Amino acid sequence: MRQTWRRMAIGWLLAVATLAGAEEGPAVGASAPAFELPASVGKATLRQFRGGWLVLVFFPKAFAPRDTEELESLRDVFPDLKRMKADVLAVSMDPPSVNARFRRELKLPFELASDTQKTVSAAYGAMGLGRLFSARKTVLIDPQGRIAARLDKVREKRHGAQVLKALREAQSAAAP
Repeated sequence: MRQTWRRMAIGWLLAVATLAGAEEGPAVGASAPAFELPASVGKATLRQFRGGWLVLVFFPKAFAPRDTEELESLRDVFPDLKRMKADVLAVSMDPPSVNARFRRELKLPFELASDTQKTVSAAYGAMGLGRLFSARKTVLIDPQGRIAARLDKVREKRHGAQVLKALREAQSAAAP
């Protein structure tokens, strides 16, 4: 019984955190804010993704059911994203050890970064409820380091399809 209430409370907090994360962040066309974060393997920086497309995914909490669905959805379309010359970096405020375990258990082919200082989530307008969690948002960054698209309404089970569609549109708009 206690576990059920705990899970319900965490689910409620994460839902509210997602709704509360309505900060704007940089506009489409603006330069993406630089970052350097500890990752599940080493460090992750914006600079290391320069020259390719980056799908920057903010999620509230490792191992939460909705976050698991969201990242599994991205894992399933990852080969398509790679064919489109895009990489994925998922960011939460969880510590690196938790993100490393989450990545391992879900068999994610992309890196998870830890924004424990909350600076990157704030810079991208992805702060959740009471600054306790990252909000559920995704930002597409083009090869020149500019914001190409923002996905502020993430549908967890279909997020992979959402990202593929947004990336196709962004790449089509960027084509000469």
